Amino acid sequence: MGDDPFLSAALVTDDLLVRYEAALAQVRHNATHPSPTPDAARVSRAETVVLAWQPDGALATARVSDTTADVLVANGFVHDERTGGYRLSGDDSAAQARSVRAAGEQLDAKGITVTLQHRTARSAPGVTAAKAAPLPSAPARMR
Repeated sequence: MGDDPFLSAALVTDDLLVRYEAALAQVRHNATHPSPTPDAARVSRAETVVLAWQPDGALATARVSDTTADVLVANGFVHDERTGGYRLSGDDSAAQARSVRAAGEQLDAKGITVTLQHRTARSAPGVTAAKAAPLPSAPARMR
């Protein structure tokens, strides 16, 4: 993949752009269906589900309510016994996007907010960011 521009382009087209389109659809939905601002007197404690991208392309959640779990499972998420959360495979980006969109709409109808979160990149211990070389000073002007 490293030196093959055609393979790299295919991977971007098949994977990244599908995810971009799913995210763009969610942004458009959120823009056309804004959440009502709660009154200070009646702030609800609505659930928020965070779907976090995993290094293998899967989406994962922490533990969620039974209502949310039912919706996630109905849309292809699998219970992760180890963490207690739910995972959606990233093997097929298009199927993943459809599942997330459907689950998001169903959860929204129940008043449950869904957010997507990218994993933060961490540097290896003992590795520091490279410092930029100092810029050369401007050339002296001739008099």
